[in-house]
Amino acid sequence: MNRSFTLSIASLMLMIVSCGKADTSAIEARLDAIEKVSIASLQSQMSQINTTIGNLQATQSQLSGFVTNLQTSVGTLDGNYSSLNTAVDNLGKQNSKFEKDIADLAKAVDDCGKDVKKWVEESYTTLTKFSELQGEVSTIKTNIQTIFSRLDGLDSETKRISDGLRDLSTELNEKLGKCEGEIEGIKEDLKALQDDVDSIKEQIAAVVSAVQSVVVVPDYSDGSVKLSKVADNKVYFEVYPLTAAEEISKVGPSSFSLDYVETLTKSTKELINLPITAVSFDGKMLLVTVDGTGLPDTIIEGTKTASARLRISDGTVTRSSEYFPIYRKESGSGSGSQQNGIAITGEALNIGDSSATLYGWSNQDGSAGASVIFGIEYSATDLTTAATTVSASEKDAENRYSCRITGLMYNTIYYYRAFTLYNGIRAYGQVKTFKTEPCYEIVDLGLSVKWRGWNLGASKPEEYGDYYAWGETEPKENYSWSTYKWCNGSSSTLTKYNTTSSYGPVDNKTVLDAADDVASVKLSGKWRMPTDAEWTELRTKCTWTWTTLHGVNGRWVTAPNGNYIFLPAAGGWFDTDLGVAGSFGYYWSSSLNANSPSSATYVWFQSSAVIKESGGSRFIGFSVRPVSE
Repeated sequence: MNRSFTLSIASLMLMIVSCGKADTSAIEARLDAIEKVSIASLQSQMSQINTTIGNLQATQSQLSGFVTNLQTSVGTLDGNYSSLNTAVDNLGKQNSKFEKDIADLAKAVDDCGKDVKKWVEESYTTLTKFSELQGEVSTIKTNIQTIFSRLDGLDSETKRISDGLRDLSTELNEKLGKCEGEIEGIKEDLKALQDDVDSIKEQIAAVVSAVQSVVVVPDYSDGSVKLSKVADNKVYFEVYPLTAAEEISKVGPSSFSLDYVETLTKSTKELINLPITAVSFDGKMLLVTVDGTGLPDTIIEGTKTASARLRISDGTVTRSSEYFPIYRKESGSGSGSQQNGIAITGEALNIGDSSATLYGWSNQDGSAGASVIFGIEYSATDLTTAATTVSASEKDAENRYSCRITGLMYNTIYYYRAFTLYNGIRAYGQVKTFKTEPCYEIVDLGLSVKWRGWNLGASKPEEYGDYYAWGETEPKENYSWSTYKWCNGSSSTLTKYNTTSSYGPVDNKTVLDAADDVASVKLSGKWRMPTDAEWTELRTKCTWTWTTLHGVNGRWVTAPNGNYIFLPAAGGWFDTDLGVAGSFGYYWSSSLNANSPSSATYVWFQSSAVIKESGGSRFIGFSVRPVSE
C-alpha cells in the first residue's frame, strides 16, 4: 500500500511540474477519480490485510495452546517411562524368583514321585506277602481239619497194628538167630567190596589229579559249541597232558558231567547237569558224548543264549574246563542255514564313535502265511551273555537288509550276527565283529562353525560337565544375584554388559569378551561359546531326537551331512540346587538380551520341545557347549 500511494503522488507531482500553469480543473478531476478508485481499492486491501493479521494472531494463540498441551504430555510420558522402567525392573526380579520357584517345584515333584513310587512298591510287596500268607493259613487250617478227622479212626487201627507187630516180632526173633551167621558173611563180603571201591577211587583221584587242563574244541571261530536235544551230541576236548587224557577216558562216564547255564540275564545261575553217556580217546582229543535231551526249549528255539563246561570229578578232586558258549545245531558258521540263505551276516559300515550300520541277508519271506522276523543281534561280549536284538523292516531286491545301531560305547569291539526267526525256528549267521571309533572332540556338522563333542567340564558326550553363570569362568556352589560377578547384588546394578541406564552404567556390550567367555578361557582360545545365531542355525538346520545314551537322557542332534552330537539333559543350577537334570537341558549362548540386559539368550529342550529363549537371568548356572571356527 505505501509503495502504490508514493508512486501515485510522484506521478501527480510530475504532472504538476510538466503542466506548469495548465488548467487546474482537469487536475482536480483526475485527483477525484484517483480518490474514488485507487484510494478505495487501497482501503479495501488494508481491510483484508487487517483481517488476515487477526486470523494469524488467533492461529498463533491456538498453536501456543497446542505447544503448552504437548509440553504437558511430554512431561507425563517422561513420568510414565520412568514408572515403566521401574515396573520392568520389578518384573525382572519377579521372573528370577519365578524361575527359582519353578526349579524348586520340579525338584519337589521329582522327590515326591520317588517317595510315592517307593511307598507303592513297598505297599505292593507287603500286600502280596499278606495275600500269600492268607492262602497258606487257609491251606494249613484245611490240613489240620483233615488230620483231626483221620485221628479219630486211628485208635482201632493202631491196636490192630500193635497186635500184628507183637506177632511179627516173635517170628523175627526166631528167624534172626538163623540169619546172624549169614549177615556176618555178608559184612565180610561188603568190607572186601568197599576196599575195592576205595582202591578204585584212589586210582580215579590219581587220574583226575593228573589232569592239568581241559579245553573245549569249538565248532565255530567264536569259541562256541553246537548242541541239539538228542542223546548223542559229540563234543571234543583237549586234555593236558595226553597221558592223563588217555587214562581218564578209562574211568568211565560216571565221573563226567556237563554243567549247563542260561546266560541271557545276570541273575543267579541255575545249573543244569547234562549227563555224559560215553567217553573215548582218539590219541589226540577226548571225545565226550553228551545227552542233550534235558536241554530246555529256550536254547533250542534260540530265544536264549547259554554256556557250559565239562566237569570231571571223583567226589573229592575236580577238574573242569572254562565255560564256553552253546548254540543249537542249526546256528553258526558253515551251517545249512547260512549256506541256503536263511540267515547270512553282512558287513558293518558307517561306523562312528557310538553308532554303526549292520547288514544281513535272508531269503525267507512271509508267503503262504509264514511268520518271519529278521534282523541283527549284537553285544559288547561274545554273544554268550545278554544280546540286543534289532529287527529290520524291509529288504532290497537281493534280500539284503540293514539295521542302524546307536548308543554304542566308544572305541569298543562289538560282536554281531544276522538272524531269521521263521515260523518259530531261529537261524543265525556267522558271528562277526566291528570296533567303534574313539569319541571325537571336534564334530563337523557342515554348519558355519564346528561343535565340540561334549560339554565343557566333561570328558565324553553323556557327561553333564560343569555349570556356569553367564559371563563367569568358574563353577560355584551358589548361583544367585548376590554371588553374580557382573553386578552389585541385584539385576538393577549391573557393572558390565549393559544397554539400559536403569540397570546401571551403560557400555552397550552385547557379546561376551574373550576374557569372560568360559570356553575360550578354559580351552585356551581354541574354542568359544556359540552365539545366538549359531544356536539358531543348529536348531533349525539339524534334526533333534530325544534319546538315551548310556543311561543318560538327552538329544541327538543330527546334521544333513550325517554327523551328529549328543546334548545331555543336564538341568540347571538355581541358588544351591541342581534342578530337573535328566528331564531338561539348558545351554548358554554368548549373546546378551539387549532389550533386557539382566538376561542372556539360551536354548532349552525336553522330550517334547526344543526352544530358544531370550530371558535367562544371567546368574543361573547353565551348561556350555563350545564351538570353533
